Amino acid sequence: MRVRRLSLAVSFALAVAAPLWHLSRDAREASGVGADGRWARVAKALPAPSSPPVVGAPWSVELFGIEFLDPLAAAGVAVARRFDPRALFGLGVVLALVVALGRFFCGWICPYVPILAVTRSARGLLRRLGWKPRDRRIPTGAGRGVLLAVLAASAVGGTQLVPLVYPPAIIGREMFRAIFFGGLGASALVVAAAFLLDTFVSPSLFCRSLCPGGALLSLLSPLSVVRLRRDAAQCDDCRICDLICELGQKPMTDQVGSGCERCGKCVASCPTGALAFSFGAPGKTRPAPVPGGALPRRSMFAAIFVVAGAALGTAARAATRAVRLRPPGARSEDDFKRRCIRCFRCAEVCPPKAIRLGGPLEAFDADLPYLDVAERACVLCVKCTEVCPTGALERLPANLAELQKKLRMGRPALDRERCLPWRGEGVCRLCYDVCPYPDSAVALVGPQKAPLFEAKSCVGCGLCAEACPSTARAITIAPTRGER
Repeated sequence: MRVRRLSLAVSFALAVAAPLWHLSRDAREASGVGADGRWARVAKALPAPSSPPVVGAPWSVELFGIEFLDPLAAAGVAVARRFDPRALFGLGVVLALVVALGRFFCGWICPYVPILAVTRSARGLLRRLGWKPRDRRIPTGAGRGVLLAVLAASAVGGTQLVPLVYPPAIIGREMFRAIFFGGLGASALVVAAAFLLDTFVSPSLFCRSLCPGGALLSLLSPLSVVRLRRDAAQCDDCRICDLICELGQKPMTDQVGSGCERCGKCVASCPTGALAFSFGAPGKTRPAPVPGGALPRRSMFAAIFVVAGAALGTAARAATRAVRLRPPGARSEDDFKRRCIRCFRCAEVCPPKAIRLGGPLEAFDADLPYLDVAERACVLCVKCTEVCPTGALERLPANLAELQKKLRMGRPALDRERCLPWRGEGVCRLCYDVCPYPDSAVALVGPQKAPLFEAKSCVGCGLCAEACPSTARAITIAPTRGER
């Protein structure tokens, strides 16, 4: 149990430490959003490795150079018909662990589990205050319905919706958003809803019956070679193991199905030592009875969720037509949305923090990375393309000459009515001086040294738009919709 608690603490700490490490580097260089924010003092106290050992969070993380990708993330990209071989590296490691240990992620790594512990304490406090919390069960198979719904929505809508409803994805992203931008996004409401369900409706209700990631891992769990064994000769039928399991497993009668997360609570609580984990060949499990568990009812739940998912996907496709300026290496807008799992890793490694995450009012585009070059321009370091786990951002060369041949993020547009030199109000030159391709992407003409852009040679980094004086704001960058 101590090892499990340590594992959960490390997992949650990494979700906080990863953005802090990156902020520590940015704060020392006095660059990027948050370099002088409320978290900067904490970040400056941390060691600032030139290359932090972790990028991302448990949903999608690179730790000491090893890639880990949640199977649910891979499934979402696969059903959207944009699975990239790059994702196989991170997925392979995780699948090997699932085959070995089953649904271990839920009990040993998921960053929602510490929050779940708070819900249990809250339920205990409510009892002491004289209010008995409810325990309303729903069929555990409802989680598979949610899984089917979100995958159907991703397939039909052409955008990854799983990251908007899956707590491990949300927690890491919101940690990053809070540390760098000082606030939370709309996805945090999903975690808040899960907290309220687990506190006031039923303990572990979300994990047991609604979590799409838990449902997918339950489908893979029968492959596990780690099994819970009961020595009937030592068992005294005390039922402590059944009562302590909040996922509905019944170890006392050997009714342990694929929902077991190998947390070890039942083993630690057994007074006679009758329970133990051991290695064994994968085989059929004998799942515990599902509350209200008639098959037709579960089928009805699945049908309802699938129809709802298809409707949600249709709404997503209709609502996400707007095109924003995406980070370097972004594919066509449709392809980008099908591949991007909103892991925020591109934004985390961006030195100037030019990459932002879409706001809550953007509906199904919420938390998708984009650039607002008038505020923070891209410096063409292309680090974001190196950490993208799904190929939503294509790898790009760091050499500026090669980059100019391959990259077209946007096209410059100049409003001559606002541009100071074109209005005859003096020489400015700021756009020319900051351009990485002077005389190629922008030239100065006439006695006033007025800028003249060449769209075919411009990569669309937006340095000119950021440098343009606020009194003018004559330069904008229009997205190219992934054209080359």
